[in-house]
Amino acid sequence: MVQSQGTRTDSSGNVVSINYHPVFTKMWSEKNFSFIGQWQQDTIIRDFYGGGTYKKLEGNRYEETEIYHWSRPKTVLNEKFKMLLDLKNDTLIQTYPVDDNGQIDKTNFYIEKYIRLK
Repeated sequence: MVQSQGTRTDSSGNVVSINYHPVFTKMWSEKNFSFIGQWQQDTIIRDFYGGGTYKKLEGNRYEETEIYHWSRPKTVLNEKFKMLLDLKNDTLIQTYPVDDNGQIDKTNFYIEKYIRLK
């Protein structure tokens, strides 16, 4: 991953922009995905890892089921995340979450950009 940005509604109801500086790799196999690395936001650096299963939906829609995640308690694992994936040459752009129709909630979403390792 080379870039992550998005918006989130905070506890006061304000929509805020989020920009992370990721240093991590995401991998896919036939049915599983995993990721490992670090996030940096301002002066905070966090280890970041997780993984699970995925399936392709219709068109560029895609769904991940997180089986493990560094920051989530086990009681919320197996959560499903619907996303849009756009692949152009060696660049993958992942946008999430989206609804069942692939629509983005403009007050709560992330766009992540990945470059294929060679």
